[in-house]
Amino acid sequence: MQAAELERKRGMLLGRAATSVQAAWRRFLAQRAYQRLRCAAVALQRLARAALARLEAQRLREQRAAAALQAAWRAREARRQWARDREAVVAAQAAWRARAARLAFVQHQRFATVESSCPRPRGSGPAHLRGHAMRPNCV
Repeated sequence: MQAAELERKRGMLLGRAATSVQAAWRRFLAQRAYQRLRCAAVALQRLARAALARLEAQRLREQRAAAALQAAWRAREARRQWARDREAVVAAQAAWRARAARLAFVQHQRFATVESSCPRPRGSGPAHLRGHAMRPNCV
């Protein structure tokens, strides 16, 4: 009977050992499947983040390009406005100078007419003072 009891205990011990080995094997397989799944998930996340980073970089490049185009357009418009303003100023200056030249010409014509109608006596003063003020009798 003792041999049967020992055999039964041995069978139970071997059964527990087999169960333990089987559990360890199943645990190993589950851990390996989990690690593979985890690595695949990490790889997918890495690829998704890389794709998002590329999209963000492209968006930033497009924004910088748009800003550069806008700045160039604003600079062009500022140059065109400056040229228009300059042309207006030049036209106003030309008009003012033409008016001044006409007034000077008319004044010179009047003075020439007055001077020709009044004979100038010789030696009537220094040359730079000769003119209408020196001839009060001429109008």
